[in-house]
Amino acid sequence: MAEPLARANFDSTAAERADVACRVAELLPTVRRQRRLALVLGLAMGAALILATLRWRGPDGDWFVQIGIAALAALVVGMMAPSQLRRSYRRTMHKVMLDAYGDGPQPFAAELHPDHVVGLSNQHNLTVPWREVRSVRDVGGDLEIVARTSLIVVRARAFASGDERDRFRQLAERLAAAAAPA
Repeated sequence: MAEPLARANFDSTAAERADVACRVAELLPTVRRQRRLALVLGLAMGAALILATLRWRGPDGDWFVQIGIAALAALVVGMMAPSQLRRSYRRTMHKVMLDAYGDGPQPFAAELHPDHVVGLSNQHNLTVPWREVRSVRDVGGDLEIVARTSLIVVRARAFASGDERDRFRQLAERLAAAAAPA
């Protein structure tokens, strides 16, 4: 394999690996459908609360207030369902990462090549052609190279300075832009 144009190395933690796995999953159409389904089911459960409130007005109760409270409950339940799904998935992914790779740091490297970007770890290598990269983002100092169904995260600590990180990001942006379909 040819020498990379740029390379960034760092050690990743189990929590970081789980976080990246969850963020990659959110790029997948199946997981997006599950989240939409969770929202619909949550709203349906909330609507059931409203219907139950309409049927039961209680003694001396103001049914407008009860409907308002039920509507608020429906909104809360509807909005909690997708976040509960996300939280459950994060817990599961953290456990999977701990079981598979342990809690200790794992070396990771990201390499920028003229026609692709590579994420290297002890467990696997991920090669993504630049034409598949949708964006290069700076998120809190970390760089994210986002493709349709993959994500390479380069932690800020991989760089000696902000200028070095900016040069890496700018090179990645140029390579991705040059390979983007017209």
